Amino acid sequence: MKIDYSLIKAEKNDFEFIKSAKLNTIFDYAKNISANEKEKIINYVKKFTEKYLNDYKIIVSKNVKCGVLLVREFEKGMLLDEIYLLENYRGIGIGSDIIKKEISKYDNIFLFVYKDNFRAVSLYTKLGFVIYEDKGERYLMLHKNKIDN
Repeated sequence: MKIDYSLIKAEKNDFEFIKSAKLNTIFDYAKNISANEKEKIINYVKKFTEKYLNDYKIIVSKNVKCGVLLVREFEKGMLLDEIYLLENYRGIGIGSDIIKKEISKYDNIFLFVYKDNFRAVSLYTKLGFVIYEDKGERYLMLHKNKIDN
């Protein structure tokens, strides 16, 4: 069954939604962090979201904001920097469809994923991503559409 969704350019009034979606996911998978580290993450997310607000897309399904997407330049390709879906919208095909569309646009696309997010790691592997670098709690994964000579 195809789930209908659309990507809408983020506006200033989407700031809190984006920040909340990002922080909820980070704290779901970032384990064993101190209160000080948590505060640093919150401050970083606020500054990062403000900086890239005009580059975000809001994922909307049936007139409900259900997630966020951020794709930006990175190294020798693009970074699927953020794709966050609210819990009720996970596992129904929206994320996979978005990722497949993004993969088709670029020769090299990277993403970060928390190692403990087994469901996401499995999905990305099925979609053709490989672990490019181990970053501690996270992997940097790469999908290549073009083989380098």
